[in-house]
Amino acid sequence: MKKLLAVLIIFTICIGSMSTLVSCDKESNNTTDTNTNTVTVDNTSETTSSTTISDTESTSVFETEEETTVAATETETAVVTADSETEPESVDINRLEESKMLLYKPRNSSHVSISAASGIELACRFSISAGSRLIGLYFESCPTWGRNGESGFTIELYKWNRNYNKTISGEPLFTASFTNWIDNHDCDLDFTDIAEYGFPSGSYMYVFRGDTDNIGIWALDPAKGCEYYEYGTEGNNGFRVVARILVPKE
Repeated sequence: MKKLLAVLIIFTICIGSMSTLVSCDKESNNTTDTNTNTVTVDNTSETTSSTTISDTESTSVFETEEETTVAATETETAVVTADSETEPESVDINRLEESKMLLYKPRNSSHVSISAASGIELACRFSISAGSRLIGLYFESCPTWGRNGESGFTIELYKWNRNYNKTISGEPLFTASFTNWIDNHDCDLDFTDIAEYGFPSGSYMYVFRGDTDNIGIWALDPAKGCEYYEYGTEGNNGFRVVARILVPKE
């Protein structure tokens, strides 16, 4: 009887142990599934984050394209504005007549010759009044001191810009070069070849620059309202040059 009881006790203990093992195994499996779900959630989170970043980057690209488009539009507008500013203004030629404006003060005193040899610049700033137009410049005589056919020079016309250096650093409105010059011949420039009715009112500066030795301009006293320069420095000689202009008829 005691032996039978002992066997039953051992049998009961074994069954309990097996149940415990099965329970532990199930808990282990549940834990694994839970971990797997967590990893899946993490991947989803990463995917969501990645998608969010991608959307943000796409938005940045669109914003950049919009900014580029705006910048391009502004540039095109600036170009159009610049072109419109250079369009020829309306001129009623029937209300204008040609006249002359001396860029020196005529007096009976003797004139002097000013050299512009080999790069020396002789210049004059002058102004054209409102309603008038500049159509040419006439240099009354350009001496070579007897050296005929060996001298040359260049004349440039600039729109005046604050001072001599700023003006000379800009692009000239007109340029003409001459060679084989005859002593004391005059030089007549016509701007209507490049601007039908010349240039509008405002301040201008011509520059006479020698390309060789033995070339220059005759000068008298300076005219009121003009500024004269000899190689970039203000001078007191009024060069014998006449501005040809169109003025309103009286």
